[in-house]
Amino acid sequence: MELPDHAKPVNEQELLACDMPGLSLGAHTVTHANLPTLSEIAVLRELTESKQWLQSRTDRYVDWLAYPYGYHDDAVVRVASDVFDGALRVDGGLLRSGSDTNPHRVPRINVPRGLSLDGLLLRLSGLIT
Repeated sequence: MELPDHAKPVNEQELLACDMPGLSLGAHTVTHANLPTLSEIAVLRELTESKQWLQSRTDRYVDWLAYPYGYHDDAVVRVASDVFDGALRVDGGLLRSGSDTNPHRVPRINVPRGLSLDGLLLRLSGLIT
């Protein structure tokens, strides 16, 4: 099945050439590893190399991480808090009153591959998380 254009990823050149107002880029690790399965040294390498790579390529970098697959544990959060201003989970939906206030465990809306535009709108509305 061919994905519609709005659901296809862009390559590095397309992303860096994108001139959308308000677009910012945060880190996601170098190899998209499952961070809780790595040693703290390996987690640190994944995070710092990803951060340095983005910082060297764009002035739209923001000091935030999106955990690959949303996977994180206390050890990963500790390392992330030494490297980034904040980090996003892959679950939790919209940030709501009473949510965890740790800036390295911020909930977000998951946008899985192949999600339709209607599906995205439902998630953004808060009807589906």
